[in-house]
Amino acid sequence: MMEIVGMETKRRTIDVTGMLGTFETKNKEIIINYFSTFANAKDPGSGEYALLEQLSPMREKVNPGELKDLNSLLQRDLNDQRVSSELIPYLLGKISDIVFFPAILGVLIPKDFLEEKTTKYPTKKIDKSNETKTKIDFDGYWTVEKYRVKTENGFNDSNLGMLKIDEAKTEIIVLDGQHRANAFRVVGGVFFETNKNELYSAFYKEDQTIKKYMADLPVTLIWFENKQAKNKTIDPALISRRLFVDVNNTARKVSEARTILLNDNEIDSLLTRFFYSYLARVKTFKAEVFSLLHSAFDIDSDIVEGTINKFSLTTPQFIHDIFYWLLFGTRHYHKLDVYQVTRTSKAHLIEFEEVFGDGEFTQKDINYTEKEDETKILIKDTNKIRTFENEYLEKLNASIYKIFNEFKLCKFHLQASSSIEHWYHEEMNSTQTEVWEKVFCGGEGLYYTFKTKKPKKENKKINKYLTAIKEIEDKFDNDRYYLAKKECKKNWEQKDIDQVFDSFRTKAFQIGLLMAFDYFKELKEFNKSIDEFLSSINKVQMDAWVYIIKDLRPLIIKGTDPKKWPAYQKIILRILQENDKKKYYTKENFKSSIDYLLFKKNLLERCKGFLRDEDKSKYRNIDYDELDAKFPLNDWIQKSENEARELLKNCTIKMIKMSEVNLQNITKSIIMEELRRQDIIEENENY
Repeated sequence: MMEIVGMETKRRTIDVTGMLGTFETKNKEIIINYFSTFANAKDPGSGEYALLEQLSPMREKVNPGELKDLNSLLQRDLNDQRVSSELIPYLLGKISDIVFFPAILGVLIPKDFLEEKTTKYPTKKIDKSNETKTKIDFDGYWTVEKYRVKTENGFNDSNLGMLKIDEAKTEIIVLDGQHRANAFRVVGGVFFETNKNELYSAFYKEDQTIKKYMADLPVTLIWFENKQAKNKTIDPALISRRLFVDVNNTARKVSEARTILLNDNEIDSLLTRFFYSYLARVKTFKAEVFSLLHSAFDIDSDIVEGTINKFSLTTPQFIHDIFYWLLFGTRHYHKLDVYQVTRTSKAHLIEFEEVFGDGEFTQKDINYTEKEDETKILIKDTNKIRTFENEYLEKLNASIYKIFNEFKLCKFHLQASSSIEHWYHEEMNSTQTEVWEKVFCGGEGLYYTFKTKKPKKENKKINKYLTAIKEIEDKFDNDRYYLAKKECKKNWEQKDIDQVFDSFRTKAFQIGLLMAFDYFKELKEFNKSIDEFLSSINKVQMDAWVYIIKDLRPLIIKGTDPKKWPAYQKIILRILQENDKKKYYTKENFKSSIDYLLFKKNLLERCKGFLRDEDKSKYRNIDYDELDAKFPLNDWIQKSENEARELLKNCTIKMIKMSEVNLQNITKSIIMEELRRQDIIEENENY
C-alpha cells in the first residue's frame, strides 16, 4: 500500500507540480535536470498561470543594449505574424478538430545572468530532514521538493514533486517553442495583460482571446548540474546553444544565420560567432560605427539576401564564407587569370596555420572531414573554444572589423546611419522612435516579421509601422546619397550611387575584397597590413567607384552569382596597382588583365557587327596572314584601345602600355577564335 505525502497547495513563489528527471550529456560531466509540468490560464492566482506569464519572449525580459552575450540576443526574435496567422487559428480550432501543442522547453537561469551582472550559477544543497519530502535547493533561485513514498519499509524518494521558482531572482528562457508559448498566452489572455507595447499588439486581436481558456500547455524546464566537480563553474549559455540548435533543427528548420552563429563544432562558424560576439560585447547597436545594427545577425530563415534591412552591410552567411575563403580556400583562385569559381575545391589548411600556427590554438586542434561536396573543419575539443576565440581576437578580428568600419563605402554608410541616430534624438515622431528602438535596434528580427507577409486584411496598426520603417529607410538612403555625392565631381543620380552600395552588400564583392586584401598583404600578418591596405583602397574617389560598378563591372562580371568573387578580387587588385605601385599586371601577363578583357570585348563587338552584314562563306578558307587584308584591323585596334583606356581612366586605372604589347597578333588571335566559334572556319584550324 503506497501513499504520496508532503503535498502543499499554498504557493509562495511560482509553485508547480510535476515529474523530475535527469538527462546526462555525452561527456558524463554535465547533468541536465528536467521538470515536466504544465502552464495554463485557468486561475490567475495559480502557479500554472504565473508560469504561463513567465513563458514570455526574451524581448519582454531584457533590453538589447544590456545584453553582452550573442546567444542571449539570438533568443529575442519572435515572428508575431506567424503566431497570429498560423498558430492562433490552429489553437482556436479553425484549422483542425484535434488541437495539441507539444511541450515548451525552457531553461532556468539567475536574473541578470544574461547581462553578466550575476556570474555565479546555482549549485544544489540537499535536505532530507523532513521524512515526507526531500528538499533540493539551488541557492534560493529555485527549489525542488521531491515527495516521498511511504512503503512498508519507510519513506523513499519519488520522481513526483513540486518546483518552486523565485520570480524575483530567476528567469525562464524559452529554448524551444516561443512561438507556441506566445500563441497560448494570446489565446489565454495573458499576453494582453502583461504586454502593453502597441508594436507587438498590432499583430493580434482581442477576439483571438478565450476567457478562461481551459487547455493545459505542457512545459519542460531544465537546469544544469556538474556531476564530477561540484564547484566547477557551469556556462549554461554554451549548453543552451547546443540544445537550441539540436532541438530546433529536428523540428522547424532554423535560419542559416542562426545555425552558423550557434554552431559550436565547425571552425568557420565559430569564427563567425567570435566576430559577432565582439560586436555584441563591444559595439552593441551603435549607429556611428560598425555594430550589430549593421550586421543582419537576426535575419529570418524565410528572407532572401536581397531583403536585408537597409542598415545592414553584411550577414552571418557572408562573414562565414569570408572566413572559409580566407583561411581554408584554395589559392588557385588567387591566380591573376582566374575570374570565376569553376569547381568545388578541397579545403587547404596552410593559411590557417600561418595565422594561428604560433599560438595556443593551432592546426592540431582541428579535424578535417570531407564527404562528397561537403567539407567540414571541426574543433576537436569544445573546451578550447575560449582559447580559440582569444587567439582570433588577437590575430584577425581587428582586420575584419576595420574593413567594415573604415573602408570608404562603409564610412559613408555609417555616417548616414549616424544621421538617423541624430534624427531619433531630435525630431522623430513617436511611431518612428518605437520602430528605430525595436525594429532596427532591438535585435529581435522584427524587421523581417513586418516584411515577411503583409496581412490579408487591412491592418491600420501594422501599416502604421510599415510606413515608419519605409520613412526611416528612405531618409537613410537619401542621407547616404548626399554624403557620397559631396565627394563626387559628376552629378550622379541616386540610383547610380545606390548601385555602388548594393554591390558592396553582396557576398561576391565582400569575399573578393577580403581576398584582395589577402593577396595584397603577401606574407605579412593580417593585422599588420590592414591599415596600409585601407589607405591604398580609400584613395579611390566616389566618382571612380560609380564608374567601376556601373560601367566596368558589367563588362567583367555577368549577373550576381556569388561565385564571381574572384573577378571582384581582380578588379580591386587592378585598382590597388595604381595606388600602391605593386605590379600585379604588366605586359608579361597582359592577357590576364581587365585591360585585355575590355579591349577584347570592344574588338569582338566590332568583329561581330562586321560579320553580321557579310557573306560569311568568303571567309571560310581565310588564313591567319590574310586577316589584315580582309578586316580593318588597325581601325578596330585603335578604337577598341581608346574605349578601354577611357573607361579605365574614369576608374582611376592607368592602362597598361599597349606599345609594349603586340596588339596586332593578339587581335588576329581574337578574330580567328571568333571565326571558329561561329563555325566560319573549321575547329581544328591551326593559327
